[in-house]
Amino acid sequence: MKHSVLTLVAVLTFGFCAILPAAAQSPALHIYATENPAVMEQLAQTYTRMTQIPVRITQVKTCQVMALEDADLVLSRNIQPLKQAADQNLLLPVSAKSLTRNVPAPFRDPDNQWFGLSFRQDTMGQGLPFSLTGAAVMKSSDNRAEAVRFLKWLTGKSAQTILADGSNGYAVNLRFCPMTRKGNWADLSMITSPVLEKKTGKKLESAG
Repeated sequence: MKHSVLTLVAVLTFGFCAILPAAAQSPALHIYATENPAVMEQLAQTYTRMTQIPVRITQVKTCQVMALEDADLVLSRNIQPLKQAADQNLLLPVSAKSLTRNVPAPFRDPDNQWFGLSFRQDTMGQGLPFSLTGAAVMKSSDNRAEAVRFLKWLTGKSAQTILADGSNGYAVNLRFCPMTRKGNWADLSMITSPVLEKKTGKKLESAG
């Protein structure tokens, strides 16, 4: 009799486990990136460690960004592909107080379709004295909520430090820019601010 009871418990337990919803496991966040693979790996590992959300990175060429409608989020080392994707209505506008607080107006799309994350001095002579790395959520994403969450995280302390250090550049969120670079950031902003203000009509304010 005791053996029968144990068998019944085991069967019931197995049956209960079998009907647990698969949604208990969060779907992986799929990111297409043109940023340094080492930087992307560090970002993915840090985010997964903090949230338990798996992050899958696919490295692509800059010219492929606009064709990546199966991605949840795109992180581009050059902002131009994101601007082109916005023009083609491929990006999801994201309105969030944390994003507007962390990313100065000249470093984000006026319609909140893409957001700058870090910038560095540009020696390639592309018309601006700096290159801007940015990210955007794809409108076609099946995991929008998590993609937006990740985008917000990218503008916070942990990710901003990783991005600035990894690109040997500057975090757009001055509050979290490494102390060793704050003075350099201020010097560089004297060059970038007039250019951006002329192009966007928006003033680049220093963080207090």
